[in-house]
Amino acid sequence: MPSKGDGPVAYSCDGLVKAAFKGLPGAIRDQYATLAPVPYADAQPGDLVFIGPARLGVQSVGIVLDARTMLAADARLAGVVVTDLPGPDSVLGVARPALGPRPARPVPAAEPGGLTWRCGSVQLPPRGPGRPRARGAATRTG
Repeated sequence: MPSKGDGPVAYSCDGLVKAAFKGLPGAIRDQYATLAPVPYADAQPGDLVFIGPARLGVQSVGIVLDARTMLAADARLAGVVVTDLPGPDSVLGVARPALGPRPARPVPAAEPGGLTWRCGSVQLPPRGPGRPRARGAATRTG
């Protein structure tokens, strides 16, 4: 059974992109690093939009459908959705898979501390030894 959002039952944002474009790297950071960038204003259907903001690093990726929408996997809805294309202030970069791979470029990284987003859902930092469970947090029983 596939895992980690590689489909076909469930997709992560980078898993959806990997399924749509055979031969691309599987991880969002690798997709951002190795695909040829194009200006936001030149985005075309089939381009990838990497979403930030910069202080949080690369958080999500979607596939451009037209000048206003993109296809994305949304963890909050547990599905693939057509959603609004984010504005340029939330976009870290646009890449065109049709141009093929290029030498890796630096990937924006999240500033230390705080919560991070991934494909539309919050990722909590792992609990370390001796770190108390948050008040009201659910416990797993098997």
